[in-house]
Amino acid sequence: MGAVSISLNTMTKIVANHRLAHTACLAVSTVLAKAGALAESIKNDYGEDLLVQTQLHDDADSFKIWIQVKGTSLKKSADGFFRYRFKVDHLRRWALNIEPMLVCIYNEENGVVYAFDPRDYFTVWELHSTSDHTKSIKFTEGNVFDEGTAKHYIWESRTRHFSAMLALTENSRQYGYDNNKRRDKILRKEIVMISYEYLRSIGVVADGSISSSFVKLVMDSADNLKENGKEYGFNINCAFILALLNHVHDLFGGGLPGNLLEHCHDIGVRLFSELEKDKWLKASSHFTTGG
Repeated sequence: MGAVSISLNTMTKIVANHRLAHTACLAVSTVLAKAGALAESIKNDYGEDLLVQTQLHDDADSFKIWIQVKGTSLKKSADGFFRYRFKVDHLRRWALNIEPMLVCIYNEENGVVYAFDPRDYFTVWELHSTSDHTKSIKFTEGNVFDEGTAKHYIWESRTRHFSAMLALTENSRQYGYDNNKRRDKILRKEIVMISYEYLRSIGVVADGSISSSFVKLVMDSADNLKENGKEYGFNINCAFILALLNHVHDLFGGGLPGNLLEHCHDIGVRLFSELEKDKWLKASSHFTTGG
């Protein structure tokens, strides 16, 4: 009988690229946890790796963020920046996602995560009309994904979510097949409540009152605009819009989409003039035209 050969190397191997993928997802999840969000690994292979639940004051947000995570060893290009090349069909799919979509690259060379939202870099038209099969993304300090930038992206996503809800309601009002006066009234109320919920989320209104800090912002804005009010046609509405934009910028360094600004102004002015009537009248008196 011949000799029997026995292999002792029968243990399951964990290959390097699997370890890197796990490390990359863990790095991104850790950043999100510091920002107050919970990331769940996705067990299918359709592309995205993490599904993120965000919260505000311990209340779960009514949207989720999808994240594609890639681990790699980035090398600096001739201009001194890290770059990564993506397939155009992947970028197009991500850009078409109406939900928040973030792409994160974990660089194992320095342990840093870089992130970008494809919609901030490309239009769907550009990605459909290009003859390129890949696109290169340059990463700068502004792409570093840390606790601060994660919180900023969460707030941007929250703001876009409310703007998208308003857009859907506005679209239903304009193009709904069963529109009638009763339904239009319901949809107008829906717009009011969506706008109110956003004002509540950013701390302008709470418990049936206007926050004292926002009241001060409006009064200060009115004072700042009153000198040029007659010459440029400023009024109390301008002061309210300026205060609202300053408040949002102070909160997360961003701005407001046009529809959200319009409707938050409308409902905000109504609430302010009713709940802070004396201060509203005082601020309005600075201008020659009414609010």
